[in-house]
Amino acid sequence: MSLVKGSSATGPADGSPGQQPPAWDPLGAAPFAWDLPEPSTPAPPPAPRRAPVTSATLGLALLAGAVTTGILLIAGVFTLANLPIVFGVMLAVLGLGLLVGSLLRTGRGLIPFALLLIALTWAVLAAPVDRWREGEVGDLRVAPTTAAGLLPSYQRSAGEIDLDLRNLDLAVPAGAVDPGPLRTKVSIGAGDVQVRVPENADVTVNGSVGVGSVSFADHEDAGPGAELRVNEDLGADGVRSGRLLVLDLEAGAGNVEVHRD
Repeated sequence: MSLVKGSSATGPADGSPGQQPPAWDPLGAAPFAWDLPEPSTPAPPPAPRRAPVTSATLGLALLAGAVTTGILLIAGVFTLANLPIVFGVMLAVLGLGLLVGSLLRTGRGLIPFALLLIALTWAVLAAPVDRWREGEVGDLRVAPTTAAGLLPSYQRSAGEIDLDLRNLDLAVPAGAVDPGPLRTKVSIGAGDVQVRVPENADVTVNGSVGVGSVSFADHEDAGPGAELRVNEDLGADGVRSGRLLVLDLEAGAGNVEVHRD
């Protein structure tokens, strides 16, 4: 008896040796289509492009600031005190950009720029930049010893003022009429103020700082709009002696310190 060899379901279907069914036909049900290419997975659709709100708004804000500055320069009114106007225009543009971005679900990159500009605007408003005068920049150190040598005011735009009054003669001659308080004013735009007064002098301090701190003995105030009022501090001896020394101290941004030595 002779046996006839048959082909299996997974054997060659067209007589070519070693042909195997493709992955899409594991049972070998359609050998006539095995030469077709494997089906490919369709590519995902491209993500929708977002509107360039951040970059466009930043560009418009810079342009608006430049145009505002140019207008102020042409009008001859551009000063440090007018910087909040420029910053306000730029903030308005950033605010519109954030509004548009919220509708389009984009523009979050504008938030740090808006916060930075808000901080700068607040700093300029808090610091009295109208005290910054052209040309008065640098350190000033004076040590008057007589009432006539003490000037009514000492000013700087930026730098440091060191007023040494430890050797200032505040005595009232016996039998003489008290001439009244001896007063001086120290004002600086940006920087530090150091005032040294005699240990037993009678002192009144009126201090104010836009951004910074002001201190006298154990009295201190710090932060935006810091103020210090000390009325007739009699010093270490605790008694009235000599002329009252009145100090009016102002700083736009910095530290004001009064020391007894």
